[in-house]
Amino acid sequence: MTLAWLLMQFAVCALVIARAGYVLSQSADTLAEAYGWARGWVGLALLATVTSLPELASGISAVAFVDAPNLAVGNALGACVVNLLFLVVVDALQRGQPMYREASATHLLSAGFGVVMLGLVALSLLTGARAPALLHVGFPCWRPNWRLPWECPAALSAP
Repeated sequence: MTLAWLLMQFAVCALVIARAGYVLSQSADTLAEAYGWARGWVGLALLATVTSLPELASGISAVAFVDAPNLAVGNALGACVVNLLFLVVVDALQRGQPMYREASATHLLSAGFGVVMLGLVALSLLTGARAPALLHVGFPCWRPNWRLPWECPAALSAP
């Protein structure tokens, strides 16, 4: 495949995702209004989940098929940073007052959870193989093709 073909595929996918994001926002707002659901919870539970599916698909394919975990981590953290940047831009475009004055307190839960999750990611990145793990999350040797014994935390604790 040529670079031009790959760039064209990338641009087409980006346009489709942008249009889908608009339709999803409209649909989520209509659902919230029709069923009396709080818009904050619809955004958190439905819209955030659906719009994160591309990151999930990219992450799974990067790790499982391309063997590029750095691509998966970069994608997830990059999406987080870009989403937070969007909030800054939207807030700057808001006229009259900061948008956070209009935002519901229900967003404190998702903000707190996000801070905790980003803290765990930062801890894992800083400590590497010495990072604490829960249910094998964070272990570099969960796949059968790990290469270096000292990369596996289980190997580090062996006598």
